[in-house]
Amino acid sequence: MTAMAAPFLGTITEVCIVTPDHRKTMDGLLRLGIGPFQVFDFTPVTVPTRRFHGQEGDFELKVCFAKQGDLVFEIMQPVAGRSLMSEWLDE
Repeated sequence: MTAMAAPFLGTITEVCIVTPDHRKTMDGLLRLGIGPFQVFDFTPVTVPTRRFHGQEGDFELKVCFAKQGDLVFEIMQPVAGRSLMSEWLDE
């Protein structure tokens, strides 16, 4: 096997996890020492402009962030409507 001269992915700054259950995922990461998390609701009130496949989107998400050094962990849970995240979970 040939060794790579530089990291293949470069410097990783964020890891995003799409999940059907943000609480369960967050609990698992907390047990690994990752956290605490800030939890946000992405709704029409908090994020009025949402896009999906180039069109205006009508979806809601739970989005959670935790920072570990220079690395950000993001958890995204689709709550309502069609979104890129709900499509990912459907695959």
